[in-house]
Amino acid sequence: MYIKVVAGSDRSGVDLYAGTAVIDSDGPIVQRCNVTNPTANGITVSHFAYDPETRLEDVKFEVKTTGGTTVVAPTRIFFESSTENFTFPAPLANGGYNLVATYTNGEGFVTTRTVPFTVGNSLVNVSGTISLNSFSAVTNRNLTFQFRTPGTTTVIESHTVACHNGTAFALSTALRGNYDIAVKGAHFLREKISNVNVTNSGITGLALTLKNGDVNGDNSVGGSDFNALRSAYGTTPSDAAWNPMADLNGDSAVGATDFSILRANFGQIGIP
Repeated sequence: MYIKVVAGSDRSGVDLYAGTAVIDSDGPIVQRCNVTNPTANGITVSHFAYDPETRLEDVKFEVKTTGGTTVVAPTRIFFESSTENFTFPAPLANGGYNLVATYTNGEGFVTTRTVPFTVGNSLVNVSGTISLNSFSAVTNRNLTFQFRTPGTTTVIESHTVACHNGTAFALSTALRGNYDIAVKGAHFLREKISNVNVTNSGITGLALTLKNGDVNGDNSVGGSDFNALRSAYGTTPSDAAWNPMADLNGDSAVGATDFSILRANFGQIGIP
């Protein structure tokens, strides 16, 4: 088969395709791709891209965490200007993200740009060490860390952290400023560190000690705890009367050691 081209028969905008010849071998040219005005609900993308051989065919935006997990699936963008308002299908939590913009030309070649952005404050670490009074078990104990408005019981943010006795703890937060940090867990009375200043660098070196003996979870050690422990005395997890809250030292049995812990802290009250 052949195609005969007669002089004067050319038409503007008409191309003749006669085989597998490749007229483009690289991706689009992306001269600009910036993210502005990031919020939990969307971002503004200022960008300019083109392809001189086979035009710009397709543009897709995707949002990933800094660890590479997709949180907004690839979405095709139909743009008429160099500024796009990209709205997320669901609000994003505070933290760091990457916009992955993929530009495709008429030959299927792509150019990708990855642009970091932050929703709210970036996450920073809050860390320190914690001592759980008379708790000898090597298993983790879940503790609740509350960030509070200083001098009040108003909780701004709460985290559950698994901690070992006498070891380090760490959590991440997007909060900035001064907060009281209150901590409580099963068996232990609530303790607090006042006016902790969380900066853009986070904070390290916090130290907490929690007193033991709260069997019934009311943030005090008293007669009700004594009665609950007495009811479970001599039991192990396989017994019908077993009460894990009465196992104050974490050895999977309720016995004399647990009574000694309760007696040592009898009358103690945790912070509200």
